[in-house]
Amino acid sequence: MKIHHIGYMVKNIKKSTAAFIRLGYDMEQDIQEDHNRKALIVFMVNDSYRIELVQPIDESSDYYPLLKKYRNSPYHICYCTEYLDKTIDDLRWGGYILVRPPEKAICLNGKRVAFLSCLGVELIELVEM
Repeated sequence: MKIHHIGYMVKNIKKSTAAFIRLGYDMEQDIQEDHNRKALIVFMVNDSYRIELVQPIDESSDYYPLLKKYRNSPYHICYCTEYLDKTIDDLRWGGYILVRPPEKAICLNGKRVAFLSCLGVELIELVEM
């Protein structure tokens, strides 16, 4: 599968955005609030590399516990798939566990995403293209 982006958990999205701009990244969009996930999210690009910065809004966010573990560091790789449900089934058959079922991602123009985990890989995201 082709990589769509690397997800970074950040404590302060504005400071992190500024730091990545100094490294040559451009903002692909403005910082957006994802109400479903209770997080601030922005995508940034540098040539063919895309990163996603994610900041939990508060302690009620599902991402908040991850902030303690992955503070200002990568925490998932997102892969593109044409058939999300089939890819999930195939990966589950191969030992992956569905962590977050498919749902529309506001910051990806409503494309469906899902999160899975597996020993030795940790967390991955799939985005339906």
